[in-house]
Amino acid sequence: MGRICEVVRSVGKSSVIALMGVLMVGCGSSKLANVVAPEAVEFKLAADKTVVDSRARFRQALCTVVEQRRGQYPDERDCQAILHDLGDEPALPGAWQLPAASAQPSNLTVILVSGVLWECVSGTVNPFGAGKGEHASDADYDYLKPHFPVVEVVKVAGRASSKHNGGLVADAIRTSVRHHPGNDIVVVAYSKGAADTLEALRQLGEANAVPTNLKALVTTTGAIYGSPLGDELDGPYKTLLSRLPWPSCQPVDDKPIESISRRVRMQWMADHWQALPKGIRYYSLGVYDKPENQHWALSLLSKHLARYDARNDSHMIYSDQILPDSQLLGYIKADHWSFVLPFNRNKSPLWRPIFNDHNAFPREVLLETLLRYVEADMAEAGAAKSP
Repeated sequence: MGRICEVVRSVGKSSVIALMGVLMVGCGSSKLANVVAPEAVEFKLAADKTVVDSRARFRQALCTVVEQRRGQYPDERDCQAILHDLGDEPALPGAWQLPAASAQPSNLTVILVSGVLWECVSGTVNPFGAGKGEHASDADYDYLKPHFPVVEVVKVAGRASSKHNGGLVADAIRTSVRHHPGNDIVVVAYSKGAADTLEALRQLGEANAVPTNLKALVTTTGAIYGSPLGDELDGPYKTLLSRLPWPSCQPVDDKPIESISRRVRMQWMADHWQALPKGIRYYSLGVYDKPENQHWALSLLSKHLARYDARNDSHMIYSDQILPDSQLLGYIKADHWSFVLPFNRNKSPLWRPIFNDHNAFPREVLLETLLRYVEADMAEAGAAKSP
């Protein structure tokens, strides 16, 4: 592994992400010191008790969409092959059914926020995109039309702290309100994008500028309480990876990895969660899988992270992905990339061979389910508040 650490300085940009998994395992510390303050641990233990178990409802919704879309998209699989069944889901309270898909345009604006280094490949793949060509484009979300016609992707900096990116997400939300003043906003945040979005909520709240139509945040493998890898790899990142030349994503500061460390994230949650704007609905979708089902580079990370918990997606432990006061929607069978980044669909001869390993996933079905579920849940909540 030491040799890999030496040659990364000269590696071309086409191989950087694939080598990152090996770099992280080979250059990372083998021990995680006592980096989390006791009050932050106490906060998480209490916050975990506020989570609402909605896995049975979401499973019903996902299985419905799987059957409705059968034969329409590539990479399809049965419902049970998408969601983990841990055998402890509470029964559905009554005969709940996901409402039928509507051909009428929804009043939702969907804002997608991606994670660390996504900017570096943003010209190639969009989060939850169809990935039909060599380049990412707005057409990646045509599959959501006509019901969800407004989908926006925030161009967060791939090599920046959550404090920096939080400002970008806040600006994107304000801009969306100006462009679509009659729409309700649902943010779907992936990985570090969840931490960036929470920081955006903090900034909007402190500025007393939270839009009334910002209704929901959905996190997918969200870096809510951080990852042990963030604590282990912050030093190697600052001494090596931050210096890698990559024109498409220039370094902004030295804190993208620090921002997703357990030390920083758990303390941030303890310090700021209770002060975040009220009235926003939260949904959490966890992700993990066995190393043999993950991209080869990610499987090395997953085995490394298994020292803390085998239930991880190579970056995040499953229990660190869940927001307080949120609906737990379930745990997806995937690694950290496959369920959201369509590298296997991309037609570029450069990217596809590197990232195609274990990258197939029914992303269209998953995102449609998430949006329809949230839309239905918010409608129910609104009806419940009516006199």
